Amino acid sequence: MTERYEIRVCGVFGPLLHVVFAELPGRVLGRESVIRGRLTDAELDRLLTRLDRCGLQVVRLDRIAG
Repeated sequence: MTERYEIRVCGVFGPLLHVVFAELPGRVLGRESVIRGRLTDAELDRLLTRLDRCGLQVVRLDRIAG
């Protein structure tokens, strides 16, 4: 089953990270980047691993109703 998530990370996505995470819509809010998407548990786990490997610190992870 997929759930909708919003993930905030410290820092601003540069051009390379926009390419790496192109499958998820993202935007910049101040000093944070926000990505949203509908993910399974396994996809969320892989995404969090990718963020960590890119050196990005997850500030907040929310499941979005709907």
